[in-house]
Amino acid sequence: MVSILHPWESGYDNSSIWDEPMSQVKVEKGLKYKRGDIKVVNPEQRPVSKDYDRYVTIKNHLKANKYNPNKIYKISKFNVIDVGFNSIFLRALKDLLILLNRYRIDTSLLNKYVKKSETQIVKLYNSKKNIFYAYDVKNKKKITVPSITNFFILYADINNNLLNKKIIKNLKNYNKGKKYLFSSIKPEHKSFEEKRYWRGPIWINCNWIIYQGLKNKDKIFSDYIKQKTIDLLNKKGFHEYYSCKNGNAMGAYNFSWSAALYLDLVLNKN
Repeated sequence: MVSILHPWESGYDNSSIWDEPMSQVKVEKGLKYKRGDIKVVNPEQRPVSKDYDRYVTIKNHLKANKYNPNKIYKISKFNVIDVGFNSIFLRALKDLLILLNRYRIDTSLLNKYVKKSETQIVKLYNSKKNIFYAYDVKNKKKITVPSITNFFILYADINNNLLNKKIIKNLKNYNKGKKYLFSSIKPEHKSFEEKRYWRGPIWINCNWIIYQGLKNKDKIFSDYIKQKTIDLLNKKGFHEYYSCKNGNAMGAYNFSWSAALYLDLVLNKN
């Protein structure tokens, strides 16, 4: 498994997944930095100041230790094994295998690594609650926050049909009855915030990843997600993220990955 040593590594900076481990980070004294994001986007839609204080504190600590992986893994102020991050990494390894096989390059070592990673990631599944959880390595705690990124496990193409069916069933209940899919955090959770970055809004890349993970497992549902995403973009335009309640566009406008993934969805006939 791969762990991340800073929330920024995940791509979902202020996700509720990080709340507990981040609360244990003691902010550096005399911290000074400037934020550019709140100058171009409404501060109500971005991470709060206390989060940024901790981001910069962690970053400064990593920098002070020269980003030495053998050292900082053990002493980092933040160390979490995340389902979504590992799912994308595992899928990348499997895609690499396809390339290596195409060019007849030895894949024996990578095959062993893929099998080992797949075995380990399944251990993050709680069969009683039918959920995947993250693990706080530093504080030795499970993190059971209902984030849409936990469903990236579908994108990893785990070789377990029974488990995949359970995950898909859970996903269908994630935003059940909602007009817009998928909120980054389940609306019923106490940490949900409709407009704040990765604590509630819809992100097109998340929908795309889940769509890709479902195509070979539940085509009807994957087509439904695809069309709902296309409809949202047709109606609201290419923005950074969107309200899951009314579809209102938020964050940066003319956002390139929303536009790029829209093209991919529209042109994909599979």
